[in-house]
Amino acid sequence: METTIENLEEKLRQAMLTSDVPVLDELIADDLVWTMHTGQVVNKQFDLDAHRSGLFQFTKVETSDRQIHQYDSNCIVVTLKAELAGTSSGEAFSAAYRFTRVWVQRQNRWQIVAGHVSQVILFWMVIYPYIPSGLWHLVASCS
Repeated sequence: METTIENLEEKLRQAMLTSDVPVLDELIADDLVWTMHTGQVVNKQFDLDAHRSGLFQFTKVETSDRQIHQYDSNCIVVTLKAELAGTSSGEAFSAAYRFTRVWVQRQNRWQIVAGHVSQVILFWMVIYPYIPSGLWHLVASCS
């Protein structure tokens, strides 16, 4: 089952990169509940419309630290880190995010039913926002 989810995660990654709405439609459940990094709770239609309209356009989706947690034969939770870049509402972005996705199998079909994404913010960036960006490597080496 882990291989199946790994394959679906890769299919999802590729669909995000290319804004492949038909594939996203296939992988996302109609009753999706997704919490954005802003705290906004959105549904499947929001996600599909965002890709369809170009609101989200990814140029980079690189994942790491993926962990697959099986809870029963029909429910799997995936956590991972993703380096994302692209545009959102026409504004360029590049940042690290943490994702949690809940995959459920219904009628022999795996789909994402819920999830959450949070932006990864370094602790020192919050505590010491006045440090010039060129000095961050020194601060990071001390943490």
